[in-house]
Amino acid sequence: MDHWLKDVRICAIHVVIPSLYVDQTDLERYDRVFEGKYTVGLGQKQMGFCTDLEDANSLCLTAVSQLIENNGISYSDIGRLEVGTETITDKSKSAKTVLMKLFEASGNFQVEGIDMTNACYGGTAALFNALSWTESSAWDGRLAVVVAADIAVYAKGNARPTGGAGAVAMLIGPGASLVVDRGLRGTYMNHVYDFYKPDLSSEYPVVDGKLSVDCYLTTLDRCYESYLSKCRGGDVGLNRFDSFVFHAPYCKLVRKSLARLYMNDFVHDAGGKNENHQHQDWADAEKKFTEPSLLLASRVGNTYTASVYSGLASYLLSVPPERLPGKRIGVFFYGSGLASSMFSIKVVDNGCLSGLIINLEKGVKRLDERTRLTPEQFANVLEFRQKSLHRAPYVPVGDRSQLFPGTWFLSGIDEMHRRRNFDLKFFYPEEIHKTINIIVTNGKQIESLIKSVEIASKNIKDLKTNLAYAYTSIGMLEDKVDGYQYSLKSAAILNSFSTFNYVKPSTTTRSTKNKTYFGIPANFEESGEYCKSVNRGTHQGRVVHRANYEECGHQV
Repeated sequence: MDHWLKDVRICAIHVVIPSLYVDQTDLERYDRVFEGKYTVGLGQKQMGFCTDLEDANSLCLTAVSQLIENNGISYSDIGRLEVGTETITDKSKSAKTVLMKLFEASGNFQVEGIDMTNACYGGTAALFNALSWTESSAWDGRLAVVVAADIAVYAKGNARPTGGAGAVAMLIGPGASLVVDRGLRGTYMNHVYDFYKPDLSSEYPVVDGKLSVDCYLTTLDRCYESYLSKCRGGDVGLNRFDSFVFHAPYCKLVRKSLARLYMNDFVHDAGGKNENHQHQDWADAEKKFTEPSLLLASRVGNTYTASVYSGLASYLLSVPPERLPGKRIGVFFYGSGLASSMFSIKVVDNGCLSGLIINLEKGVKRLDERTRLTPEQFANVLEFRQKSLHRAPYVPVGDRSQLFPGTWFLSGIDEMHRRRNFDLKFFYPEEIHKTINIIVTNGKQIESLIKSVEIASKNIKDLKTNLAYAYTSIGMLEDKVDGYQYSLKSAAILNSFSTFNYVKPSTTTRSTKNKTYFGIPANFEESGEYCKSVNRGTHQGRVVHRANYEECGHQV
């Protein structure tokens, strides 16, 4: 590049939330605690959660694929991809490498970046890496993508209501509406055991709640002091900001954080001249600085690495678009262990802001489309996740019909712990949705296949617009004794032809004991690897007995 970017910006944001949630008032009754302990004491209304169908990889796949699709860009336009997560599925293989499956069709494998991990701080570290790359001599003119995703679950007890799940993906580059202030960053890091995960066989952390809150507030003081020391001219203290977005383990801590910054301003003000003014403005300041950023935190819960960026998304959607230009937003992030940083973002009106808001609404609007489950169902899901963790081979038992359209989900884990994910791109109306059930033994052998699927309803006027399959025929199931090779052929799928072959190991038997039943919505998924090639709308696949993350469904 002949020049470096003057202003690095966040071009787009996409939020992914779970399709399931539990109400905190229901949890209060279920846990037999006093009314308001979770809803008032913690400030939480609802909590999103995931079944065994979703993991950190699937959340990242959903977030990145939808970010790219919503903004109409190509995967070849991406030169860096950074991932922040603490919900690891493998101690060696990164989530970033799993996400590279999205880039296969574009042929773009020159994508820098990797995973960042330190409790909740990983998402911010990933963002800083992307910003630094875009500002550096290494920048090749392409865009960067940052995705932060986590599933926050806790053992039974006081911490469980502070859980949650979700992901946020961001597009980084020039010419957008959210400018990251250059040179204004405060960071504080230290060594402490306030929250950590020493038991690799469990998703549950070890938490010292009081210590963690103390660390959070102490690092807030240090980062605020460091940030303000780098400001030159203009207002200082909170008067410099129009709003503040805080890392939100629970909403009440966000309100305490604002009070902490007010205290810092008072202490550093010579003689405390503005003390009365600050006390008089406290109620208005709380509405201005914190309430607009708590939409997702209060209704989805703690999303760990994605938390503060969910708060940024909430703020952008809570303020009328015409009032956003010129706003400066403070951002504070804390990760246990500990690592913390503070920076700021300036909203500019360059013609792109309305598009950013419209695309952002696509993910957040699903808050009102979720399925509410009972506390008993929620507890059962968490218990099952814990018991099935690291099991292999394994076929998830969660209900796929409860997932949002376009959700990537975990479809199976083979005996070598290799995971595979598919994309639930199509959500059919009831009259055209029929599940193809495959009966397997130990998740490996096909024993029976239902060979029919309902023809697409004539109510669908435009199959391509609705991205629906028109299955006009399902072919034969052949039994070739030599190797037990089974073939399944389907024709006339949106003017494409697809062939799926399952090669059954010759050493296996045809026992019907220990069968596992699972539903496949028109995708012919087995416990095998789906190798896909795309050429002029034609998709061909061959299923063998090695599993991996792959896309399920056709690109139209």
